[in-house]
Amino acid sequence: MGTREDTAAAISEFWKFWTSAHVRIARAIHQGGMHADDVEAMNARVGAIAPDLDWELGPGHRSQHHLAVTGRGDPVLRVMTARWLAAAPEPTEVWEYHASRQPARGSGLCLQIGGHSVALDELQAAVEVDASREMLELLVHHPVFAKIDDEGLHHRIAILGLENLIGEDALVRWVCAVDVAVDRPATAAPCSALRERIDALAASATGDRWVVLQGERDGKPIFVTCNRALKRIDHPTLDVHVEIALPIADGTDAGLTTNAEAEILNTIEDDLLGELGPSAVLIGRETWNGLRIVHLHTDGSGDAGRKLDAWRARHSKSYEVRITQEHDPTWEVSAARWF
Repeated sequence: MGTREDTAAAISEFWKFWTSAHVRIARAIHQGGMHADDVEAMNARVGAIAPDLDWELGPGHRSQHHLAVTGRGDPVLRVMTARWLAAAPEPTEVWEYHASRQPARGSGLCLQIGGHSVALDELQAAVEVDASREMLELLVHHPVFAKIDDEGLHHRIAILGLENLIGEDALVRWVCAVDVAVDRPATAAPCSALRERIDALAASATGDRWVVLQGERDGKPIFVTCNRALKRIDHPTLDVHVEIALPIADGTDAGLTTNAEAEILNTIEDDLLGELGPSAVLIGRETWNGLRIVHLHTDGSGDAGRKLDAWRARHSKSYEVRITQEHDPTWEVSAARWF
């Protein structure tokens, strides 16, 4: 992949092309299909944003048609498609735009893969709810699995089938585990019913499930507070992990905060989040070995760096703040710690 500047230029070039092509493409759809020249032009312009991106057209939710550019569930590519969507024109009666694959409409869908024809109406799943993460765990079954001696292909069928039935973003947002079963689980139900389960989960979800974890690191006590219901997909452009360490000024013998200093540090953290606003999200915090360590994700293409400097300057007389930043589009650092 190129630099952020290269990506921004490729996105701008795509929308410049689309401005002159969308009427022609809509007309061609009504006449039976896109012209080869436009397909080639779309391939080239989407590929210029990132080589592994796909695009597709389909019926819209509110417009006649939709255009989706998808990274196929890859969180690194999802950053690209989110920035592509942010630069999109406003939806019209004819076109709407999406940064991920949309669910297919209707029943009777069939997936052709690995020489097999897979009827998606026969895809079934047993469902467990992970309340702490506000997500679902699925054990997926299809009769065709008994004919295929390849668990990797079983899993590929399950993922593609789920993407077609509920959409790419819904799969990432609401499903935390997909396992496969050759034998039908006793509690399995048609995957078409997952849409209702996900709608119910979405209606009740808070995105705000904070837990306190206690343990030891290097023989010293550590307390961690983190939001397990925070979802990467809800913050697609926040691709930089920021670690902010503040030395505890008047801690306990175990290297933890007193209640009084904990309140001071919490107030400083609130000021930090107020400064950063929507350009960052709080992942969690650690208290350990004489340090309060705050973990954030920020948008590397925005002005979060300037805002961090302004916040640090306000508190530099009270605390010697250490800030480290790391490009982390997959949120690997956070996942390795607490999720």
